[in-house]
Amino acid sequence: MGRIISINNFKGGVSKTSTLCGLAYVLSEKKGYKVLVVDFDPQADATELLIRTFDNERLPNALHDEKYVNIFDGLKEGNVNNAILKLSDNLSIVPSDFDLIGLSDYLNNKYRYKDAHDRVKELSQFLEPIKEEYDFIFIDTPPTISDFSNNAIFACDYSLIIMQTHRRSYRAVDKFLLHMVDFRDIYKTEFDVLGIIPVMFSRNTKTDEMTLQDASADWGSYVFEQIIRSMERVKFWDEFGISEEDYWDKQAIEQYEVLADEFLERYEKALEEEI
Repeated sequence: MGRIISINNFKGGVSKTSTLCGLAYVLSEKKGYKVLVVDFDPQADATELLIRTFDNERLPNALHDEKYVNIFDGLKEGNVNNAILKLSDNLSIVPSDFDLIGLSDYLNNKYRYKDAHDRVKELSQFLEPIKEEYDFIFIDTPPTISDFSNNAIFACDYSLIIMQTHRRSYRAVDKFLLHMVDFRDIYKTEFDVLGIIPVMFSRNTKTDEMTLQDASADWGSYVFEQIIRSMERVKFWDEFGISEEDYWDKQAIEQYEVLADEFLERYEKALEEEI
């Protein structure tokens, strides 16, 4: 059975979606794992980035309001299989759409006369039928404490926390870790933090260096050794998708290949500890 991994941070603009997409791309296209990305963010940034990466002529284009079944449709229908868009032999996505902004109203109506705790189980129940079909299911979430993040946390087996090496992002990670401890106590769930990934690191910048040092001091081995450095080429992904056409494309992808190797090492160790 595959594992569900939520990608989290309460601070926006920390390259969370780019990191998720880079990791999912390498694991599926270069390492041969079956990967599903679940875009649980109404902004649909992961949906647009990954659709741009593959064949826009053949696949529905997220930029043009062409109709395809998105995650909100799937949740309301109670059928995850209808909402899966296959991008390649190994990579698929449950796409998002701005309509997902209605999630809270939908949950309010559905659970009006039921246990309020059940509203955090919606995504977990939605994904349960397909867990065995993938090696990894990654959930992208908006940077908020909300029904989105709480459903993703409840559904996940592990969390990956993305930390830009800036003070605000560092403080957001600290708040998120406290929220996860409270969440486990309240909902009696079993999940663990697989690690904290430092991203958007700039060389020879005092703030970045100090933030990384403090993170390592506070969270020790939870902090990934691989640091995703700030690269202009990664910014192009939002416009053109992930590419490996030239030298700078390959340099960008190489970072995520190293990240994927460390991710797999941590994942295998976590599985061993489950036994």
